[in-house]
Amino acid sequence: MAKKPDFRALVVLSGGMDSTICLAEAVKKYGAENVSAITFDYGQRQKNEVEASKRIVRGFGLSDHKIVNLSFLGELTTNSLVDHNLDVNDRNDRGDVSTLVVGRNGLFMRVAAMYANEIGADEVYIGINELDAINYRDCSREYMDLVEKVLRTDLNNERFTIVTPISKMTKKQTMALAKELDVLEFALANTVTCYEGVPASGCGKCLACKLRAEGLREYYHETVS
Repeated sequence: MAKKPDFRALVVLSGGMDSTICLAEAVKKYGAENVSAITFDYGQRQKNEVEASKRIVRGFGLSDHKIVNLSFLGELTTNSLVDHNLDVNDRNDRGDVSTLVVGRNGLFMRVAAMYANEIGADEVYIGINELDAINYRDCSREYMDLVEKVLRTDLNNERFTIVTPISKMTKKQTMALAKELDVLEFALANTVTCYEGVPASGCGKCLACKLRAEGLREYYHETVS
């Protein structure tokens, strides 16, 4: 039987700013040779974030990058990320933002945990931020604590840990952390955060772009003051 790969950490890498910062944190802690990344292609309208994740992996020099097809999500739930005819700035009849993919982060973590178990990694990093939990209920640390508990049982591994480096940070603080990790310029040039899939600075109109732009304004204002 072929020897399984052995990594210390697995990073859920969307191709966006926050997950790139998490990747930088994992690489700083363990070295690129000990870190793997996993990206999910679920038919999202910002599909070019999958290509962005490939560029980011190459930029960090990782040897392993798993891309998983979850296109069935479009058959199970209605939202503007999988239904490209819907407006990303709308809300549905329940009052949820149209970009909420119900259960997405829980599913991502379960699949990521399965792969982490396969490659010997006890830690899975994900770039959730509790500022987003107002609209995305699966973006809180409390939610991830519940998921972590279940996954430890599934994997029979009490060492399994979900790592959320930026969960308590403001957007300005995440930009400062990116600068500290020496990846701010790289991330700004190579990530796709925009819900419409516009790279770099994005469309400027969707919620993701507005939050990112606000964080950048606050960060740069502070650094030049």
